[in-house]
Amino acid sequence: MGAADLQAGVSRKDVFRHLRPRREIDEYLETLRRLPVKPKTNVVLVLLEGIPVDHVGFFGYRRNTTPELDRLARNGLAFDRAFSATNESKNAQTALLASVLPMRGDNNDFLKSPLLYPRVLCWDVFRALGYQTAVISTQDENWLGMRRFQLYEKQPPDIYLHAPDMSDGESYLGGFLNKDEATVNRRIFAFLEERRGDRHPFFLYTNFQRTHFAYPLPSGVSPRFGPIVPLGDRWRRWQADDFPNAVDVFDSALYYVDQQLGALVSRIDTLGLGDDTLIAVTADHGQGFEVGGFPAAESISERYVHVPMVLLLPGRLAPRHFRETVSTIDLFPTILGVLGVPPCPGWQGIDVRAAGEDFCRRRPIFVGDIVWKNLWLMMKGRQYVIVDTAQRRVVDADDASKASGGRDLLDLFLRTFLSHVLYYSDPELQTRFIYPEAPGAVGNEP
Repeated sequence: MGAADLQAGVSRKDVFRHLRPRREIDEYLETLRRLPVKPKTNVVLVLLEGIPVDHVGFFGYRRNTTPELDRLARNGLAFDRAFSATNESKNAQTALLASVLPMRGDNNDFLKSPLLYPRVLCWDVFRALGYQTAVISTQDENWLGMRRFQLYEKQPPDIYLHAPDMSDGESYLGGFLNKDEATVNRRIFAFLEERRGDRHPFFLYTNFQRTHFAYPLPSGVSPRFGPIVPLGDRWRRWQADDFPNAVDVFDSALYYVDQQLGALVSRIDTLGLGDDTLIAVTADHGQGFEVGGFPAAESISERYVHVPMVLLLPGRLAPRHFRETVSTIDLFPTILGVLGVPPCPGWQGIDVRAAGEDFCRRRPIFVGDIVWKNLWLMMKGRQYVIVDTAQRRVVDADDASKASGGRDLLDLFLRTFLSHVLYYSDPELQTRFIYPEAPGAVGNEP
């Protein structure tokens, strides 16, 4: 899909309604620096790898795999219908951290492509607010260009540690080199110790990868469920004889990760930071256990993209369930709303608490299946449509939409999808409107 498709599917007025030039983003960050009263609440995001809701306790799973996450959900704001922006890690993680849909042009290569579109990472916003910012991650953020996306033309967080930076502790393979969560937690604990008594709030992002295929447990850790037979490191399609051992292996890894989450939350409380720290937990995408399928990125059916998402801030966020459909790119806009910070104009997600459940019931959200396919899922409440963007046709839809051939939702898809995503790869729009300060530019209005 190129510029001609854009013009055929949506008016430029629709595009400009969503477009934000770099200058406006820079002005927004400068406004945050000058705020007379800034938030003092710390923010911690724990991003889990590939967690389908049907393996999570507070969603009704038969096993006690996630007692610590369940406790956070009981005491915080739990989202019943949170969906990842895509079904695989590279695009799901970057989308969440920058609150943008996975960018689609003629290619999707973070490693080599010019990253021309404006990106405001979550730590850019918190730095402007005067926060100490830190990334301490169990994964190799170089994988398929994620670190490049995070730091390209940007100032890094104050502390940036990922698996290759840590020589101590056990490493393991899970598609790429990862570092044990307990080792990473020790680095986080040291960071938290240093923050105790600091007059500046902090923002911390960490990523727990143990539940990435092939789900290996650390040396000396017994499986919670089993006995188990290791699956090996080969990325493969599930075979019928993989089950139920594969489920035992995954659930044991999930339980281990949940215990490490509990250790982190406990340390925050022990240091006296609990009442002043917003803790967010979600997953980059889901995971499927289907014969003949890959664990991730196989489809955009619910188990691959429906994820747990919880916010905890004692005394500020009353325990409740948010029951309407939201996207993981809504996470940071919602956190800003909790902190009383104006929304970022470069973010495509929204503060769903401020918008309300009725608005979320009517708003479309998007999930991409973009590794091997050109498919996008659009949901509006309980309605959905899956569109092949290359062929511009409906692949699947909910029963009510099927009755009308999916035409209404397809029309809505074309109007909203194109204005949210395609303009990033349109050379004319990039030159004239995303970067109006560029030589020869004419501004961001038609």
